[in-house]
Amino acid sequence: MEIDVFSSINSATDDGLAGKVVLVVDTLRATTTIAAALDAGCLEIIPVLTPEEAIEMRERLEDDRVLLGGEKGGAENPRVRPGQLSPGIYARGGGR
Repeated sequence: MEIDVFSSINSATDDGLAGKVVLVVDTLRATTTIAAALDAGCLEIIPVLTPEEAIEMRERLEDDRVLLGGEKGGAENPRVRPGQLSPGIYARGGGR
């Protein structure tokens, strides 16, 4: 059995992942939240680094269906909707 470990997405390549089973260890809840949002019908996820970047992106998209979510260090950011990084908020019928 051969196991490859990638400590960040930057070290993982399409060639390195092609045809392999991938396991993601989600220590920050982001991956779980993304999977829950997609399962609940979300059409696209656009990760950004800062709340300011997220707000600018929402304004550029001019779409009232855009949801912002995030937290830093486990604390919610008042500039985005509270609780939006919790996977449960995206359960079918549980969110917007």
